[in-house]
Amino acid sequence: MKAKLYTLPYCPRCAYAKKIAQSFGKQHGITIEEIDIIKHISDNKNDKIKMVPALSSGKSRIQGIWLSKKKIEAFLQQFI
Repeated sequence: MKAKLYTLPYCPRCAYAKKIAQSFGKQHGITIEEIDIIKHISDNKNDKIKMVPALSSGKSRIQGIWLSKKKIEAFLQQFI
């Protein structure tokens, strides 16, 4: 299973989401692909990402100013 994590450089909330997502992914066999939305604008538009951090897999996505550990893990849990 693979999930995309949309981030911005120097974004502390993105760094936090990345740490949580990668830790959970490693424990459960989920690959987390980090996408810098500045470098990959087309991916950002295709997945309808409007703010970071954001996680998506298929047609499912979560995004928000503050994604808590609970929200990130609950999102990823559905793909185990």
